[in-house]
Amino acid sequence: MAGFENDVMLGKNLNFDPVAPKPHLGIINAAGKIPIGTGNVQPIPEILGGSITSPDGSLTIGYSSPNITIVANSGVVGETITGNTGGPLSPTAGNWNILGTSTNGIQTSGSGSTLTTRMQSPYADGNFSFESQAGGVTRTLTVQNTVDAASSQATQLISVAGATSGDVWTQYSIGSAQSYAIGIDNSDSDILKITQAASGTVNPSTATVLQQFDSSNNRVYFPIPLAALGGSFAAVNVNQVILNSNTTAGSDASLSLQVSAEGGGGNSYVAYTGPSYNWSNGVNKTGASGAWQVRNGGSMTAGSAVVSITTAGEVTFPLTPAFSAYITASEANITGDGTIATVGAVSGFTEIFDQNSDFSGTTFTAPVTGRYRLGAFARGSGYIAQTATVFQISTSNRAYSLYWGSPATMRDAQNRVSNIIDVLADMDAADTAVLTIQSSNSTKTTGVDFGSAGNPLTMFYGQLEC
Repeated sequence: MAGFENDVMLGKNLNFDPVAPKPHLGIINAAGKIPIGTGNVQPIPEILGGSITSPDGSLTIGYSSPNITIVANSGVVGETITGNTGGPLSPTAGNWNILGTSTNGIQTSGSGSTLTTRMQSPYADGNFSFESQAGGVTRTLTVQNTVDAASSQATQLISVAGATSGDVWTQYSIGSAQSYAIGIDNSDSDILKITQAASGTVNPSTATVLQQFDSSNNRVYFPIPLAALGGSFAAVNVNQVILNSNTTAGSDASLSLQVSAEGGGGNSYVAYTGPSYNWSNGVNKTGASGAWQVRNGGSMTAGSAVVSITTAGEVTFPLTPAFSAYITASEANITGDGTIATVGAVSGFTEIFDQNSDFSGTTFTAPVTGRYRLGAFARGSGYIAQTATVFQISTSNRAYSLYWGSPATMRDAQNRVSNIIDVLADMDAADTAVLTIQSSNSTKTTGVDFGSAGNPLTMFYGQLEC
């Protein structure tokens, strides 16, 4: 304390004990510069900056180099240390009260009643310690503004001099068993970190980081698995739990991500990022009119939407494999004599859409293992004497066939027959599917008709169902 400035400068320790009785030695008056001693002939540093008094006008003082001990007499309920011009103020029972004054408190700096306790050279590397050796009690360090008025605030400031200084933090320790801290890592872009160590100093730049807040991108990080704090684990999970243990109806637990409700503003989402893969899900306010999306990128503006749900509840799967194509021109005389003809092999297909780009030429290739809905319709032509026709979707695993026993009896006046097939096929990744037609027991006079782009007569389509 700066009221004992010279003592601090000389490295003396001041210990206040309001309980244990000691011999009465009288009042210390700094102005009188009275030396203190109990048979010790070593010189005693002067006490400057005010007087130390007890309510009954007496103190117990002991000196054993290099310590000065000031002890309240037994039964005294409180003591007050005042500045040069400050009179004794109301002490709190059982406590020592250090009270500043507006003119000259204990080492007052600036204006008002600021109290500054300063370690001065050559002892500037010392520490200040507030300790208690009493068992079964709680000791509290309080910063309080007792005025109930606007802007009457209370704060605790812990700071260093500048960008080239060290870190600044508050530490919480349980003996030497466990320590945690929260503070600023001055050497790492001034990031606020919560750190942990088994014992000792929990410096933000050297201790294990549990959580950090990066103001440069407004993100909160959990750099290490929380479960690993108690020991060594080969594989661990990081779990963030929001729990409402109340069993009463309506006792909810929720996580709310909010952006401005006014015009403009950004998106609200959760991102999952790793070394090779990035995902996000949330509300795409800026790019999809507030649709809820799952995207294969780390934000609502990265990657592509995999699932998108509009505010009206309409669900789309923009990347799910799906295709629809029609033949570019009529294909005549491709079968009739038993030839198995691949539809589209002559004229090719024109794609209406090919979501995920899995259809090429005449063939659909499954990108992943799954259940695929495959379908086709065709208007066959040139049926004259054929006695059998097989319209077929052929996949790597199996064929799905529609059989006509006597197309000649089903034909119209222009010798045409229309047919449709629709199946749910099991396909493995890289399996293929094509559309074929086979007509038998005559000559090669049978084919399939094109129609027009606006009214196609022969089509092949499909999609991944599940």
